[in-house]
Amino acid sequence: MTGKITHFRVDNGDMTLITLDDKDKTTILVDCNICENTDDEDDRDGRDELLARLPRDRSNRPYVDVMVLSHPDQDHCRGLISEFHLDPLSEYDEDGEKIIIREMWSSPLIFRRRCEDHPLCEDASAWNTEAKRRVNWFRNNKTAQPADGDRALILGGDEPGHIDGVEELVISAGTVFNQVRGKTNDFISVRLLAPLPAEELDEETLDKNHSSIIMQMSLAATKNDKTRTLYLTGGDAAAAIWKKLWSKYKKDKGALEYDLMLTPHHCSWSVISSEAYDGGKGKPDQDALNALGEIRSGGTIVSSSKTIEDDDDDPPCFGAKKEYEKIAAGADGSFLCTADESEPIEFNITGSGPQRVEKVKTAYISAGSTGVVSTPAKHG
Repeated sequence: MTGKITHFRVDNGDMTLITLDDKDKTTILVDCNICENTDDEDDRDGRDELLARLPRDRSNRPYVDVMVLSHPDQDHCRGLISEFHLDPLSEYDEDGEKIIIREMWSSPLIFRRRCEDHPLCEDASAWNTEAKRRVNWFRNNKTAQPADGDRALILGGDEPGHIDGVEELVISAGTVFNQVRGKTNDFISVRLLAPLPAEELDEETLDKNHSSIIMQMSLAATKNDKTRTLYLTGGDAAAAIWKKLWSKYKKDKGALEYDLMLTPHHCSWSVISSEAYDGGKGKPDQDALNALGEIRSGGTIVSSSKTIEDDDDDPPCFGAKKEYEKIAAGADGSFLCTADESEPIEFNITGSGPQRVEKVKTAYISAGSTGVVSTPAKHG
């Protein structure tokens, strides 16, 4: 088996599955947007395609080793209640075939910084409740190691006083870590870029989108692989936070580098400019573009969105697409949109960078098949 990164076709929403080729075949799901099935074959809900890629435990229950919620908008957590088990494993319904989340990577800050006039959807509230349950389990059971289904990490910390007694769970912004389910994993390291602490922000950058979790994942094809695939994902983080990240890391550009990037906020103009697009009159912010432009040679930028048309929609925005295409072209890379494909956009993790799997369905149906692939991205 080969490690993979899969971007599902979930309209204007995010759902990405990372599968490592370690001995446990570790799976990491970033966001979900699982809609109800419809009679329209072009309106895909992603559920069956996700389940087809998930491992099962000894009780035949599907699971992800880690699930990350970048921020609590519905298009990033839709389907959580209906498709995922959110209570102690002792309460699992064997007839429901819900997906077990062995470990949650969550940020209290993405909930605390939401606008009062924008209430949480039911799925987001359920995530927050389950994350609190797991953190409190740890606080109340310090002499025992949490089992799968009770594990959690707190990304970005929290406001003063809220992490007392659970400091071991906290991953601060700027930290690089490689712990998955309490164990060191040589196939992945994660640099947490955001959410940034309040002291690094101002009133403009304290809202929900500016508090999205942003991660640079370094993914290995083999345990001793020295050349790694860099994957950058950033929820709906808008231009102001990318400007701050550029200011913080412009002398350490490796922190923002990528071979593969998921466009924040479904290719929205708000990610690269604080000005309205206004049919092309708005100008991109150069510092935001700099932060989003650290693409390595041959890299790929993926928009998880509807088809991007030359119209007034945002997201996705035609003007943002053009800016991303310029970034990709400058590295002899490519820009892709999930809506333009008939199957999920999938990449093998190789020692030469991410390698596109061209025939995704065939690769999954045929046992041992590797699919038809294009030339892998070359590292700079």
